Amino acid sequence: MAVNGIMVALPDPVAKPRPEAQEEQLEQLLKLTTRLVPVCSKRVLLKTVVGLLCAVVVLAYSVIRIHLGEKQYQSMERAKCRSSGGQIMSAVQQQLVTSVSSTKALAALVQLDLGANLFNPLGPAVEALITATQDVADQATAGTDAEKAAAAATFAAAAGTIISNASKCAFNNVVRSMQSSFKGITNLQLSPSGVVSTIHPIHGNEGAIGHDLFFDRTRRDGALATIEAGEVVFVGPLVLKQNNKPAIIARFPVFVDQPGFKGVEDKFPAWWGFTTMVTEISDLIPATPISTMKDDGWSFVLCAKTGGKNVFILASDDVGGQPQQVTEDPDTPWWNFAQGHEAESVEFELSNLQVHWVMMLWPKDGFPRYSDTFVVQVLLCICFSSVSLFSLYGMVLRESIIQGIKASMSQGMTKSVSDVPGAAPIAQCACGVTLLAWSKFCHMCGGPQGKIAGGGGGEGQDAMAAHAHSEEAPELEQSSAGKAAPATEPKDFLETEAISVAL
Repeated sequence: MAVNGIMVALPDPVAKPRPEAQEEQLEQLLKLTTRLVPVCSKRVLLKTVVGLLCAVVVLAYSVIRIHLGEKQYQSMERAKCRSSGGQIMSAVQQQLVTSVSSTKALAALVQLDLGANLFNPLGPAVEALITATQDVADQATAGTDAEKAAAAATFAAAAGTIISNASKCAFNNVVRSMQSSFKGITNLQLSPSGVVSTIHPIHGNEGAIGHDLFFDRTRRDGALATIEAGEVVFVGPLVLKQNNKPAIIARFPVFVDQPGFKGVEDKFPAWWGFTTMVTEISDLIPATPISTMKDDGWSFVLCAKTGGKNVFILASDDVGGQPQQVTEDPDTPWWNFAQGHEAESVEFELSNLQVHWVMMLWPKDGFPRYSDTFVVQVLLCICFSSVSLFSLYGMVLRESIIQGIKASMSQGMTKSVSDVPGAAPIAQCACGVTLLAWSKFCHMCGGPQGKIAGGGGGEGQDAMAAHAHSEEAPELEQSSAGKAAPATEPKDFLETEAISVAL
């Protein structure tokens, strides 16, 4: 029979009833084995504290390992982001250098014959355009309205001649070859004496023909700085006047060392003019990995650092607050947007070109907050903690039960007898602790003899056999060796001969 999770073998119904004292003692033992709340004692408290400390140490170690693993995962994700950004910016840097080198290649051709072959057959028209441009500049400051009008008409005619015959210029074939080889080039220009005289392609750039870099106050300082530097000077990002598109410009000063040549600038007599490369942002991007960043799951902001300010160049579509065109934005909401997404910063600087570009890069969906195995690790940690606490509870409860039985023995609850009738079994407690108690009771009024049923091995079977023969041999019980044992004298109580505890 099961009582509160305790398997109890009841005596034979035909056996003589046990005295009330025995029943009360059995009930006390049964209560001990069905206890669910441990009794606080020094021994139990010590085991509890030690068990909890061990569980806390193991739990803390697991939590620390999970934390360090997640931290390493976050670092790896950011390192991956920086690595991807570094590769992209390296490709952008290489493409800029390659595109800019086209100006030097074009300058080498000019130095051969002062650009005669490149301008052919528009050489006379180019010279007329340069003269008209200088005349316009002179009349703008001191000329009358009629003189200004006449100069403007001459300039328009010269520019119109070049524009209408631009397709015949040999320069076009050279530029097409360079665009195919260097990539990322929107157009190339020749500017003898600082006057833009020919452009390829001419379509969409007609407004730039005749543009005098020295007459334009916004360009004059840059033009003079380029001549003084004697190297390629990178300008931009800026907005082109002819089409209002964001672009970058690279100018290279061409110096000619030929007898009889004298440039228009007295300060630089060997200076011939400029070879200029213009790259619109829309043409630069397809030549770099930036064009595939959206498909690769990256969001970004690209800007140039100029004079301590961030000048917007380009951003992915999901970036908020980006301006409609390249500009110096004092509020920089697009930069704040990138910082709000904890973006990684990657940059490159070309000091010889005065280029310093910065890219803010982050995953389109944001950096992951935890790894794919984080939830599994946490669940395993919780399960381990629960099992540890449950095991600790079972161990402490078992110790309480054992201490209770020992206490009852020390108080004289049980005494030794050799043979007792009507023994009561105590088998398995609720927390999984098995107590096997071989108890012998005092023969107060006579009755069936027996042993505890439900013990390990064959003990339960022996008890049942003894009970079956109790009516025929009330005074004696045959031992395992075949000898007759005398009937025991009536004793006062129960004694536990052996207690076996097994988890």
